[in-house]
Amino acid sequence: MSEEVTIADAGPKVKAGSVFGGVAFMVLWGVGHVVLFYGLAVSGILIDVFLGVLKSVMLPGKASTGAHEMMGWEGTLKAGLIVAGVAGIPGGIAMFGGVRRKVLGRLFWMVLGVGVVLELVALFILVRNAFTVPA
Repeated sequence: MSEEVTIADAGPKVKAGSVFGGVAFMVLWGVGHVVLFYGLAVSGILIDVFLGVLKSVMLPGKASTGAHEMMGWEGTLKAGLIVAGVAGIPGGIAMFGGVRRKVLGRLFWMVLGVGVVLELVALFILVRNAFTVPA
């Protein structure tokens, strides 16, 4: 009744170096996206503050840009970088995935593409707010 699993049924042998490389890729990919978020967020905040001051000086009769308009891009940027950072998981697993390497590679590129699109939307929101005159 009970079947014994033989070594031939277990599948291809995974090397320790490829597992270490895959895990290192996942960790470095995630940390890289955290650093990238803070770099982009600080630069975006500085641009928003500078443009808020510039608008209040050049357009004194208009209301200054509110906080909800100034930081409207930040949530989308955060979501985009989180999604792009999560793309490192299938990318790292693909390094030692063996049979599923092709599927995991496609999943990596698809998730990374969604993250990049969200980051571009955040950039569009930032630029749109920069060229919008307060009402």
